[in-house]
Amino acid sequence: MLSILAILALTSIGQSAFTPLKDGYPVISNKSTIANVEQLAGGHAGTYPPAPTLDVDDRTSWAVLAFSSLSTIALYNELIANITNHVPGYDISSHNESYIIQSLEFFVGAAEIQYYDAEWAVTGFNGSKVRPCEYDFPVTDFESAIDYAIRLSYIFIGHIPDMVQRTANNLGTGGANIIFNLAGWSSVYGQQNGWLRSLLGKPPSVQPVSTPAPRDFLYSFIYQTSVVPGSCPGASLPVQRYEPLVLTTEDVKDTQIEFEFTNKANVDVESNHSLVYLNGNIAPLTVPFNISSNHDNKVKVTADFPHDTWEMDGLTLVSVVKGIGNFSFPIDVANATLFGPALIVYN
Repeated sequence: MLSILAILALTSIGQSAFTPLKDGYPVISNKSTIANVEQLAGGHAGTYPPAPTLDVDDRTSWAVLAFSSLSTIALYNELIANITNHVPGYDISSHNESYIIQSLEFFVGAAEIQYYDAEWAVTGFNGSKVRPCEYDFPVTDFESAIDYAIRLSYIFIGHIPDMVQRTANNLGTGGANIIFNLAGWSSVYGQQNGWLRSLLGKPPSVQPVSTPAPRDFLYSFIYQTSVVPGSCPGASLPVQRYEPLVLTTEDVKDTQIEFEFTNKANVDVESNHSLVYLNGNIAPLTVPFNISSNHDNKVKVTADFPHDTWEMDGLTLVSVVKGIGNFSFPIDVANATLFGPALIVYN
């Protein structure tokens, strides 16, 4: 079972340092450590033959995957600690507490296996180790923690198609083993996402196809919402880290919605910029926005949200991009993004 002592002193203010496993995880130095992780996860780390090669771009994607797995581990560790220590807001006596904790522990184990596999892929091809940061998750009670976990799992799932596309482009048939493994990861997180949604009384699934999330979106989302500034050891990963785009409309419907962002770089957003929506199997939707306020670099914009036209249930990712044209793929959107991603979870 996971050690929770390192986060107990911080739980009351919502901040947690990463909680290591026994034997110094994530630095796995012996076979007994990985055996403990596999027992917790209910399955083994990958034993399939590795890819014959892994270029720098694909190695970066695996590093982002390892980075996101560590934040997932920390989130569930904190949630388990808050429940078991009866922190105010985390009383789930009306639920089956032991069942929920057991499920969350399996989720932790799965994320640990995924981190181990991703870390092996990175370091096996001469990449740098990915180590945990400290985290301050934007949660105050059980419901908000589950809601955040849903969003994190959504965007993690969306990162898998991005990795598959990059791998196919970079390695061709040489990437078949990688794609084989990634498909299994996506299904596990889909199961977890549906279970988490059911805890909040929502249907387990509301989209036929998950929303794709470029790796820059996943990396930026975790940094913006949970990483304590200056707490990450080592160099930053070579991906874009955007300035935040905040959804300020509380009740999102098929109407105009409002976002805000801080324009630190004084970008001329009043011309040749637009919003892009990513949702499910729909090609990126580019829409114009209107600036409702622009003062002291604080910019508020409004734009149409065409939910009913496109049946945009589930996760929608939103970003402010340079340009007003259409984009073919999410990777193209990521390359043009200046602010984002904002997350809309509809239904």
